[in-house]
Amino acid sequence: MKHIQYVVLITLIGCVLACEDDSESRLITSATQIYFTPSGGSQTIEIESNTDWHIISDVNWLSVYPTKGSLNQNVRVTAAIKDNELEQESRLIVMTDDGRKVVNVSVKVEGSTVKLGKQLDICVDKKTFSGKAWDVDSLEITSNVTWEVLGPEWLEAWDGERWRPLLETRGVVRGSGNSTVLVRTANINKNEESKDDVVVVREYLTGEFSHTVNVSQVGRMQTSPTVLWKLEDGIVFDWHCGCDVDKIYYKVTDEKEKPSIDVMRSTYGVTEDTYINSATGLKPGSQFYIIASGADSNGNICKEVYTTYGRLPNETAPLANIITGLHVDGGKWRFCIDTNLLTGSYHVYVTDQSNSAFMYNDPILWHIAMINCNNKYWFQKGTGYKTSGWIFWNDLSGKTDEIHVIACAAAEEGGLFRHKVFRYDRYYDAEGRRLPDKPLLDRIPKSMVNDPSLR
Repeated sequence: MKHIQYVVLITLIGCVLACEDDSESRLITSATQIYFTPSGGSQTIEIESNTDWHIISDVNWLSVYPTKGSLNQNVRVTAAIKDNELEQESRLIVMTDDGRKVVNVSVKVEGSTVKLGKQLDICVDKKTFSGKAWDVDSLEITSNVTWEVLGPEWLEAWDGERWRPLLETRGVVRGSGNSTVLVRTANINKNEESKDDVVVVREYLTGEFSHTVNVSQVGRMQTSPTVLWKLEDGIVFDWHCGCDVDKIYYKVTDEKEKPSIDVMRSTYGVTEDTYINSATGLKPGSQFYIIASGADSNGNICKEVYTTYGRLPNETAPLANIITGLHVDGGKWRFCIDTNLLTGSYHVYVTDQSNSAFMYNDPILWHIAMINCNNKYWFQKGTGYKTSGWIFWNDLSGKTDEIHVIACAAAEEGGLFRHKVFRYDRYYDAEGRRLPDKPLLDRIPKSMVNDPSLR
């Protein structure tokens, strides 16, 4: 536990220094602990940095790809082990090329001859909450021991019957095995600065095994954008805002900017923290910045500008382009799909419902159609299609006034899958005449993500 807290402390110090001086090296990993089953496998961690970095492995059965990089990038970690009998431990050393920043990532492989050893993990190292009361998030606990949750009193956890304030010295919520623990803010944060602390999930009674998560509740007028998904040509992002933020001025760009209030008010987009936003048309592999600041109900814009940055995956060009669509006899639609040699597989999703997610643009559409919906609109389950050709869809509802199609192509590069989304939309009047396409929006309500009508 002390070792984990030490690593987290070093990471936090690095973040603060980076904010104060852009010339300082910055290095953060999305995980400081990785667990593998006795059969090994691969996992992905994300590296955030503002400089060049490299990774060192101290054992031959543990490999990473890539072993070096620049700025933000995903890294694939592979444990080349099969039917491992005894628990094994190693580490990855992530280091900036100038040697100023170092992060150790602990790697453990469970043993099959023992009862998998003791395991306790939460898979994340940071949670950010809005400045409002009762902002709920969750801790996904993977474990084979009995555990308890400790933390600051400004957070509450659900014990199965009621919300209970956390304590730093004693666990008020306990459980065993794999579980999801809901955590929420207890009060409004009226301070200008954020509240920063840690939540600890540790083995009950002994405290021998533990995992620490950094938690933060943003300040009164702070605006924190968070990237949810990255495609090759776009991003989807969420907001955590202070209690006095009424609306958000924001811009997605490939350059870091420090705009004046007048420039923000006249040229920046406007949204609210009840929406998930997206931006498309970005260049694959390019650096991106989300620049934002909040305004209160009186229209006063916070002078402090908040920036989140990252890098998109490189172009791997998987193709599943929907060339054309034809309505044929028997209540069917026929679509021609064009692929290329880099397309490992593609899935197709079709609907003729007017209230569908297809009125929204591609990255958000990707999330709803590929993750949240069930399989009733899939042409084929499993790995999907691979080659070009015509595919058919039965017009189950009997409607022919509009049709929406999404094809998601996937390609594998260095153990990482890249995805690209293609779409096809057509609208018709009562006589079957083609109507103009509707404009695509760049945001959807957060409540819509789990709307059953879109599943």
